[in-house]
Amino acid sequence: MSATILHHVSWEDAEQRLDRWMRRKYGGLVQSRIEGLCRKGLVRIDGKRARPSDRLKEGQEICLPPIQDRNPDSDACDVQGRHDAQRNRGSLAERLLHIDQHILAINKPPGLAVQGGTGQRRHIDRMALELGLPDGEMPKLVHRLDKDTSGVLLMARTRRASAALSKLFRHRNLRKVYLAALCGSPPEERGSIFSSPKTGGVVQLRSGTKWKEPSVAEGALTHYAVLDRLGQRFTLVALNPVTGRTHQLRIHMAGLGTPIVGDRKFGRSAVANREGIFRNMLHLHARSMEIRHPFSGSELKFVAPLPPHMSESFSAIGWETDPRERGDPFTGPP
Repeated sequence: MSATILHHVSWEDAEQRLDRWMRRKYGGLVQSRIEGLCRKGLVRIDGKRARPSDRLKEGQEICLPPIQDRNPDSDACDVQGRHDAQRNRGSLAERLLHIDQHILAINKPPGLAVQGGTGQRRHIDRMALELGLPDGEMPKLVHRLDKDTSGVLLMARTRRASAALSKLFRHRNLRKVYLAALCGSPPEERGSIFSSPKTGGVVQLRSGTKWKEPSVAEGALTHYAVLDRLGQRFTLVALNPVTGRTHQLRIHMAGLGTPIVGDRKFGRSAVANREGIFRNMLHLHARSMEIRHPFSGSELKFVAPLPPHMSESFSAIGWETDPRERGDPFTGPP
């Protein structure tokens, strides 16, 4: 090899497979390219030929060929990624709610996907390049928000933080509160909704004080609290998802007969449009998240300002959404 690139394995990168490390380090590399480089002996660990499945150990030296040897199609993808990052420079940095050496939280805008997909070239994963973190660091997603949902999105800065935060989400050792505008009025001021394959739909669990929280191993559970109303036509609610199933809040609200304003997939967005009150956008916002920092142990609470379309409509109606004025909507008697 006429030129090489040397990397030393840190404790954060230890115990992962070589091929996964290479894909993370050089986002455009595809598996077939990695296998080809290893087969030709162009990738070495401590001077020995490496295999894609080799497990890395702290302190090892990885020798790679020049970066320009990467797959041309992948390079084109990376160029586009850098272009998008430059075009949107500052947009994510300005949306930072919190950053430390382990984690960061941003206020995701509506209409922006968290990950790429078919025809999806602009997304959080790619725009993370613009944050200018050291050594080409790429924050890692530990949970998801729908493309049209705005609000608090938590990301990990290291593999160790990613594992710790994923554990918090898996064991539900955190608290999330969403704000939503509903078409119609829920049956009670505060309640809980459960759905699972066994129920065959959503079930309203709380009636007065006679209810029992079910096992959520196979299902989805959401608590809601009414914050304000516009007659019986529209309702402002706080939502606390205990579980994190795909489209959970949108499905639960629609199943309750009060779909979220602007929900074209599960709701009756045309109802709001005929009223001329709301813009035809999803009115669902991840308002806050509370966690215990996985390393310092300190209690953290991230609060995301409302997106413009929700702030404007709520202000016009007169709905107050400042949590400092309301306190906790889920405490006290129902």
